[in-house]
Amino acid sequence: MPGRIVPEDFRALYRDWLSLRHGHAAPFQSALSAEMMAPCRAALAMVEVEAPFRARYLWVGADLVRLYGADPSGSYVDGHFSARIRREVLAAYERCAMKAEPLYKRRKLFGVIARYGYDRLMLPLTANGQRVDRVLVAIRPTDPRLTDAAQWRADAPAPYGGRVD
Repeated sequence: MPGRIVPEDFRALYRDWLSLRHGHAAPFQSALSAEMMAPCRAALAMVEVEAPFRARYLWVGADLVRLYGADPSGSYVDGHFSARIRREVLAAYERCAMKAEPLYKRRKLFGVIARYGYDRLMLPLTANGQRVDRVLVAIRPTDPRLTDAAQWRADAPAPYGGRVD
């Protein structure tokens, strides 16, 4: 997967994550250092995966807060996005957590007028060594000019979710 990851800082984060596995399916969250996350910290979010499956934002980086239009920290992922986007996002979190499998996608969204793309890297983590109960997610628009929610919401079909490619 590292060769497919386009943003270099995401690729470096993935390599660091790999180095922490030590034979385990998912590294311990406590093994992640601030230095490892620093290059892309503003584009990161930590998501708690509850059993039975439900995903909740624990903290969200500043760039993502601007892109979402509000800070979703503390809220459940299923309370956000259009129904179609929500299904795709929740399926990705569930796959990452249940299979202890890192995921990377370069997505395209189609608004009414423009196309929007983003890179998403999802890295499974464990707090207690029993199961994946955290996912570190890195998200960044492919167009560096896209920096806040107002830019894409003005073009998105209601309620905020264009066609996904």
